[in-house]
Amino acid sequence: MKRYLLPLLILAAVLGCGGSSSKSGSGPAVFSPAPDPANWLNRTVAELKIRLKLTPAQTTQVRAILKDGLDQKERLRPEGDRYGNIQEMNKLFARMRQVDRATEASLAKVLDKDQLDGYRTYLKEQRKRLGEGRAPADAGPASGREKKPR
Repeated sequence: MKRYLLPLLILAAVLGCGGSSSKSGSGPAVFSPAPDPANWLNRTVAELKIRLKLTPAQTTQVRAILKDGLDQKERLRPEGDRYGNIQEMNKLFARMRQVDRATEASLAKVLDKDQLDGYRTYLKEQRKRLGEGRAPADAGPASGREKKPR
């Protein structure tokens, strides 16, 4: 049996453990980890620069404000790993919403009214886009029981 193990391992390594490449698009969907915060920041600032027609000075200030908010959320995030109940998670989410409000208040000092409205529209679009992958909130548990109409 040992003499077959090495060729089998080499074959598995060459074939990529039998799975098809996710780059080809023909294989199964591969779970992608959470986006890198620095990558998110760069992509967001680039999009806001175009959408809101930010000046170079505004772009620098917006990047700093968004980075500060991101850093604050990252410091809160490990706390969420400790929480085992919904009340504690809700407290964490409330603190994250406070960070979002503080970020928006800081942006209000840098952006004019139209730009701030554009930023709010951008946030709504992003939240909608992220929410599209989720099941509807009123779908109920996946227990097999049908939800009765009211």
